[in-house]
Parts: sequence; structure tokens; C-alpha cells
Amino acid sequence: MRARERPPLTLQAFSEAAELAKTFVRHVLDKPRDTAVQTLTLLKDAGLKTGLVSNCAANVPSVWPRTPLARLVDVPIFSCSVCLKKPDLETYFLAWRRLRVQSRNSLYVADGNEHELTGASQAGLTPVLFRGSDEDPYDEGHDRKTWRESTVSVLLDVLNLIDN
Repeated sequence: MRARERPPLTLQAFSEAAELAKTFVRHVLDKPRDTAVQTLTLLKDAGLKTGLVSNCAANVPSVWPRTPLARLVDVPIFSCSVCLKKPDLETYFLAWRRLRVQSRNSLYVADGNEHELTGASQAGLTPVLFRGSDEDPYDEGHDRKTWRESTVSVLLDVLNLIDN
């Protein structure tokens, strides 16, 4: 039996695949988690700065400005744009330098993948594990498995961790 022959890869095929990937990213980012917009809005209304540190694919930064969260995040840091990846400490340092805040006054809320909470703690931030109801069963969630520090299961609960 002969293996089925694949058609040759063309520039058009690559372009179509890239457009599909971009459409998928746009679809995902257009539907933020429950209460994410509300939580970020309340943080901004309280005069707090917000940042995003994301290990992401190269197609995310081009879609980001048109998402519902973009207007609520002062400083987005995309790994593919800065050539850094969590849990590299420099990733967190870059975020708080761009935000012009001190790390000891900063919360880092995340799902705990790729040891990001451990990295945030080592960088001097206060890490908070977000345990959403929609956790991906295939996500390794390295920190999530062993985390014993602050945890929230609803994003609005982050507001209870803010010192007024």
C-alpha cells in the first residue's frame, strides 16, 4: 500500500493557514472569561494600572488591539514580541518597569501554567492562582498542581486582595 501523496505546500496554502489561525485567535480573544471586563474596569476605575504578560503565538499581538480587553490593559507584554518567556524573571521585570510600579505593590493573577506563579514570586510580585471553572484538562498547570498561596476562582475576588 502506498501512502497518500500530499499536495505541494504553496504560498497560498501558508497564507490560508495563517488567516485561519488569526481568525481562531480573534474568536478566542473576543470572548473574555466571565467577569474579566468587569474586574479590569473596576481596577482601572480605582486608579490602578493593569498589565498582561502572555506566552503567545506571533499572531496574537496583531489581533490584540481590537479585543474587548485591550482598552483595559495599560501594558501588554507578548513573549513573541519581546523575546522573553515566562517564567524568565526578566519578563516580569519588563512588565513592572513599563507600568512604572514597584513589584512589591503588584499582584500577578494567572492560571499557573509554565511555573509562571513561581516566576512572579521570585520577581517580587504577589502571585495569585486563578482557578477558573473552565480549566483545560490538557494544560500542565505546573504551579496549579502544588500551589498553596492565594487563590481565586472568580476574577472579581481579586478586588478583595487589593489594599485600599
